[in-house]
Formats: sequence, C-alpha cells, structure tokens
Amino acid sequence: MARHPTARQLAEAQLEDITDIPFVTEERAEEVLSAARKSVASQEDEDTGFALTYTAEKLLGLEEEIDDLKEQVGQMLEGEEGMEVLCTIPVINRWSAAILRSEIGPIDRFDSAKELVAYVGSDPRREESGDK
Repeated sequence: MARHPTARQLAEAQLEDITDIPFVTEERAEEVLSAARKSVASQEDEDTGFALTYTAEKLLGLEEEIDDLKEQVGQMLEGEEGMEVLCTIPVINRWSAAILRSEIGPIDRFDSAKELVAYVGSDPRREESGDK
C-alpha cells in the first residue's frame, strides 16, 4: 500500500508487487489490479496518497498489536489443563482454545464433561412431553 497508495499508482503495479502482500493470492491480486485499471479514481493527488498510506500503516500496526496480544494470552494460559484439553479437539486451535477458556473459566470447576457441555449449551436435545 505504501508503494501504490492511489488507484493510478496501483494500476501501474506489477502482479508480483501485489502478491508480495501477505495473504493476497494471485487471483485476488489480479482482481485488485483489474479494478484499479478500470477505476475512475479522481483522487490521485499527493494528499490522498498520504492519507491512504497513513491509514494502511495504522491498520498494519493494529494487526501486529493484535498478534502480540494473542501471544500474551496464549502465554498466560500455557500449560493450563483446560487449554490442553480444549486443544485436543480437532477444530480448536490455540487462540480458539484461549477464547473458550476465558469464556468458561477454569475447567476444573466442572465435575464432569457433561456439566461443561451443558454450561456452554453445545449439547442440544429434544425434550418431548405430552404438552410440549
């Protein structure tokens, strides 16, 4: 973004310049370049370029801050039994486990897995009686 802050500058970029951006696939880069080349973006002035560059840098800084906070949370909960148990679930990564752990509290406050499942409401059952 810093090298190509306006639509005109982006339209002049090479595909490789865009795919070098983390998480941007070749397909997405082609879409972005195509849109930039078709754009009627009239704001090609230096002030607009500065504002966009500044905003992009701030967003990247916030992403780094979020990553740092995730790491800190992971370190705080490292080795805790509840985290280790949650991480044994195939679809749960360390960050998801940390979020779940912060929601449910210490796992040892539950006497059984059934209590924990009931607490989080992930065991829906259909109760039927004569009038319900």
